[in-house]
Amino acid sequence: DEDLQLISGIDNPVQSPEKYIISKIIKLIMKHDEPYYLVKWRGDNETTEEPRKQLIKDVPKLISNFEKQHNLNFD
Repeated sequence: DEDLQLISGIDNPVQSPEKYIISKIIKLIMKHDEPYYLVKWRGDNETTEEPRKQLIKDVPKLISNFEKQHNLNFD
């Protein structure tokens, strides 16, 4: 579901929040013993490293599916 992949970001509190859509979760990255995901964004050629703790709040089904497919367990 595309609506499960929306992430909100506020660059300017006067304007309405901008929506970002995850195109793909590429891989897991461990940074300082914390899980991050390398994320590809729709309409952007760049990737970013996003903390799992934030993604699990914003797109829980997407993260859960990725973790099941790759036999990852952080609970």
